[in-house]
Amino acid sequence: MTPAKIYAMMNESVFNEEKLLLRREIRSRAQSLDPAYCHSADLAIRGQLFAMPEYRNASRIFCFVSQPSEVDTRPIIQDALSSGKKTAVPRCTGNGIMHAHYILDPETDLTPGMYGICEPSAEAPAAAPEDFDLILVPCCSCSHTGKRLGFGGGFYDRYLKQTSAVTIVLCREKLTVSQIPSEPFDRDMDIVLTEAGIFRQSGS
Repeated sequence: MTPAKIYAMMNESVFNEEKLLLRREIRSRAQSLDPAYCHSADLAIRGQLFAMPEYRNASRIFCFVSQPSEVDTRPIIQDALSSGKKTAVPRCTGNGIMHAHYILDPETDLTPGMYGICEPSAEAPAAAPEDFDLILVPCCSCSHTGKRLGFGGGFYDRYLKQTSAVTIVLCREKLTVSQIPSEPFDRDMDIVLTEAGIFRQSGS
């Protein structure tokens, strides 16, 4: 093994450790959030999203189905469907692999999947990554500069490489940080949306 390869492996190990420690910190922070704050923050985030031209003008969107630690997306999915937008949500099929499927009713079309997250069945109409105008992305944490910390599964890292859709990461402000460890192949988000405001990146 060459010295350069050994050095690269050492750097990767340090980088992964930094992400692991940050995820632990953010998860602890998320567990301590006041439910009233979470409700208020989510309401403000949705209000801003619904007024954004990127959302209003989108005809096809891909939206994650939220977990308790994330911004509640059920009202977003329902609003998108009620507004006539073709709306897809993720379905995980293996380690780091997910696909998008269109749904008509989140109350009847979603059931717990392989990771306990509600998702559509394999029979739901499939959507290609290039179909979408807008993708709403979850995160463990993010920075106002568009850097995103995922949950470690690599699902969105792989999926977003296949699309040029506008990406908006949704995050409660108290879970944001100023610096996110990132590598050159990590895709920055086009827009960061928290209750504190809309943070568009250069060119967005």
